[in-house]
Amino acid sequence: MSTLKITTIIFDLDGTLSDTNKIQSAVEAEILNRYGVKISAAEIGRRFSGVKTSEFFRELLRGQDLDIDGIIEEKWRRVISLAKREAGPIPGALELVEYFKEAEFGLALASSSRKEYVMAVLNKLGLKDKFKTITSGDEVEKGKPDPAIFLLAAKKMGVRPEECLVFEDAMSGMTAAKRAGMKCVGLIARDDEREYPADVLVHDWADMENIKSILK
Repeated sequence: MSTLKITTIIFDLDGTLSDTNKIQSAVEAEILNRYGVKISAAEIGRRFSGVKTSEFFRELLRGQDLDIDGIIEEKWRRVISLAKREAGPIPGALELVEYFKEAEFGLALASSSRKEYVMAVLNKLGLKDKFKTITSGDEVEKGKPDPAIFLLAAKKMGVRPEECLVFEDAMSGMTAAKRAGMKCVGLIARDDEREYPADVLVHDWADMENIKSILK
């Protein structure tokens, strides 16, 4: 087992720092239902949280003679517009980022979402300048649970995967972090009884005792 010290914190965005999962899921459900895919925003959240839009839209719309690229573009136009007005922080997220910033860890962000959207959300939250590097889903061929986005984030930071601690809220993201060889803290709902692969699970970012335990 590696004994390398954690030097770098990698944050996911939607559902981890920002409350924007609900914005994305609502728009995605409306669009997919329009094309005959009967799925709710809640089901999208359960099944596809953290997964690249291009991947699960192509899966669900497979076999139809549709301009899927155009449909995906519509989704991003709408969620970017909504995020600029409505995005807010997950409780405790801003304080969590500030804690690690003040403790002089290297901070990175790795989101499956499109870069334009990521920057819109970070601007709304006042977090744009907190991260040394920002990696988006545009930069990798495969999205979470593939580890590519976290491995690229580590490469940009100039560190080994074993030096990274990932903060995530999605099963796909936690799985990707562990596949990348990184430690992971997962944020889950109190009534969520699923098994998650994160090293530490918390229900609130204010649970600093458990979060700090992984750094020891």
